[in-house]
Amino acid sequence: QQQQQQQQQSHPAGTKNKNITQWPQIATLRGILTHCADISSLPEREDLRILSFFCHPRHTRGRDQRQKLMELSETTGMSSALYGDYIIREKRNWADVLYDFDSIRYQDSMKEEEEDDDRKNDKEHDRDEEGSRNISSSLSSSLLTLERLLTILPPMTPRHFSIASAPSVSKLSTHLQTSMNSSSLSSLTNITKTTTPTTTSAPTTSTSLNSLTSFDIDLCVAVVEGTTPLGRNYKGLCSGYLSRLRPNFDQIGAIWIRSGSFGRLSMEASTNSFSLPTNEKTRFFDKPIMCIGAGTGIAPLRSIIMEREAGRQLSIMSSPQKSKYDNLNVSSSSFQKSTQRSSILNTTDYDHILLFGCRSSSKDYYYQHEWNVHQEQERLLLLTAFSRDQKHKMYVQKVLHQTNEKFDGTMIVRHINNGGHIYIAGGAKMARGVKEELLECISKALPGDEKGAKAVLAKMQKAGRFAVEAWS
Repeated sequence: QQQQQQQQQSHPAGTKNKNITQWPQIATLRGILTHCADISSLPEREDLRILSFFCHPRHTRGRDQRQKLMELSETTGMSSALYGDYIIREKRNWADVLYDFDSIRYQDSMKEEEEDDDRKNDKEHDRDEEGSRNISSSLSSSLLTLERLLTILPPMTPRHFSIASAPSVSKLSTHLQTSMNSSSLSSLTNITKTTTPTTTSAPTTSTSLNSLTSFDIDLCVAVVEGTTPLGRNYKGLCSGYLSRLRPNFDQIGAIWIRSGSFGRLSMEASTNSFSLPTNEKTRFFDKPIMCIGAGTGIAPLRSIIMEREAGRQLSIMSSPQKSKYDNLNVSSSSFQKSTQRSSILNTTDYDHILLFGCRSSSKDYYYQHEWNVHQEQERLLLLTAFSRDQKHKMYVQKVLHQTNEKFDGTMIVRHINNGGHIYIAGGAKMARGVKEELLECISKALPGDEKGAKAVLAKMQKAGRFAVEAWS
């Protein structure tokens, strides 16, 4: 408490606190506005209220603009919707606001007289909460200087993306270069290295994979861009930056890697993985996984499927019975037999079940070639939902419901009883819908109501067998 009091005394409100960004000590203004301050972000209500104090009363529209900014910052009453109309729907950022409210930038030579007038007007219009009153009282005039602007501008925040690749694939590729012929290596590369136009790769290093010293990171990023109702064009800061990177030339500034939502992925092989010929079984792992995602939510799901497949092939190559698996590709005759079995849709035969949804199969069906190859090799049961390819919209929730009904409503429960994992990734609305559908399927197949189904998912989540990675 004594330290806090000393900090408050040495840094009065509005001059320095934990909410004010500490910018680099040695930097140019262009450098700060380009690489540090996020002037393309949308200002919050409180930011608009602070900016209102800088609307110069000597400007022809200064008082009106001050009042307008105050109204935009209101959270209650009839004015509360103005913020959504002006900022949210029209995507107006800091630069737009400073341009529209030009009285903020107004100044003349009569500074002393202006400061006296501004202090009087600040007292008349100062009806904000305690924080804003402290900030406004610390301002000696209404002139928005560079120093004051930097105290309220927000910094660029890190963007979080799910990794769409697996480190073990790089390790497998290195291993294959010394132990397999070029044709087999080429066949595997077609599966693991296919990318889409929205994929960005960034090299990084690792010391956790034995001899592997470096690996590539793939990101599946949708570029945020569009047009507002009034025809204003907008584009996302980070996604736009990534889309402009030149392959093998530009470098990403800084990357931090941290554990994701699917960290407890099962990699254990089943007890009979090496006892049966490849043409008599498709299951390799002890625990099957069901991946459900839409759009760029495919990124972490691709990562875990690739990691398991790379781990499977590394286990096969190091097995004493490796000769039985020299040909990693399924023969055409075996595939014909598999398609006959697949017509029965026995989901328990598969290590991986992927339910992927997007708008159109011809536009955003990410990694389509990879999924087709995995499906041909009986490593994956693929279910798709293309919402705009037919008259009635089709979402992953509905496909999950329909597929479960084909098995007399027991597919989900049988997957869970087999020790299966369920992973969901994508938008928050989609994730909620899928979870609700899972609860409905479980509650119908098991004794008890929705409360019992929630207990099942909660138990699975605690054990790491159920996880959701969603964003808005």
